[in-house]
Amino acid sequence: MFAKLFHHLLLFATLISTTSIAFVLSDSTISLNAQTLVPSSATATSSPLPTPTNTATPIPTPVPVVGTINRNANLRAGPGVGYTKVGLARMGTTVTIIGTDEAGDWYRLATDEWVAAFLVDKSSEAPLEVAVEGETRTARPITPTSTIVQSATATPNQITRLDCQRPPDDMTLVEVNGKTVSMRTYWMLQRAQEIYGGPGSVLRVVQGSYEPGLAESFGTHDAGGAVDISIRNPANLAEILWNEATKMVSALREAGFAAWYRPTGMFGPNSGAHIHAIAIGDPELSQAARDQLDGPGGYFRGLDAVISKYGGPNPDPHGGPVLCQWMRDMGYDDLR
Repeated sequence: MFAKLFHHLLLFATLISTTSIAFVLSDSTISLNAQTLVPSSATATSSPLPTPTNTATPIPTPVPVVGTINRNANLRAGPGVGYTKVGLARMGTTVTIIGTDEAGDWYRLATDEWVAAFLVDKSSEAPLEVAVEGETRTARPITPTSTIVQSATATPNQITRLDCQRPPDDMTLVEVNGKTVSMRTYWMLQRAQEIYGGPGSVLRVVQGSYEPGLAESFGTHDAGGAVDISIRNPANLAEILWNEATKMVSALREAGFAAWYRPTGMFGPNSGAHIHAIAIGDPELSQAARDQLDGPGGYFRGLDAVISKYGGPNPDPHGGPVLCQWMRDMGYDDLR
């Protein structure tokens, strides 16, 4: 009896022990699940996303750069030797650079002319605008300058429209479009511009006087009285005023110049179209310039003053000289 009772108590104790373990395991499972499955409404702290910062280096805005021509340089209509030569810049001339070609080999000037980069010493390394090949260039009106070195006796308002007016004898140096001439020559250019009155500019001088040693000038620009004039439209330098050249020559002759139109390529593949003019009676003419007046191939002989190396002289394509009394008084005459 006692043994049977003891057996039942042992079974009961075993049952209670097993049930407790089950509960403990069950609570443990629930507890683990509660730690694993966090409700969406649970309060959780999260770090805010960092505010992005712009670390890119700003691109500088292109600005004009001042430069100095370091030797006599050709100015061209575009970035390359294949473009027409439209002018010359003397060593020491200050220029304003507004752009460059993609390779950086040519600089675009504020006058819309181009010059080889190695011929210019820049004042700074500021960035330059890159000109896209084939783009339409912005028209930049060119205002001729006339910086008088000393006070001059002749001024533009003294110019009248009288035929064969004798120029003043004032040899004061002035600058026209950045090129050096005498006041006498400047006065004659002003008069020619008044006579001409067209869309071109007789005052757009691209090669002045007192420029010795330029091979392509054959000595005519070594001293006073010689100028080369552009036939580009001063309001749009991409436009060449072919039909105005003869009218400009006529006006220059009436004002006292021996003048001729020189077409593209006349003196080689790099020779651009321009007007060449010699101020008759200038006391500071070089010998080569004097020869273009009354020498064997000269103006007063009805010829074009082109040297034999380039197939000259030829008959004057503009019809012969204009002869005024003041020219006769200085010893010039019709030598045809």
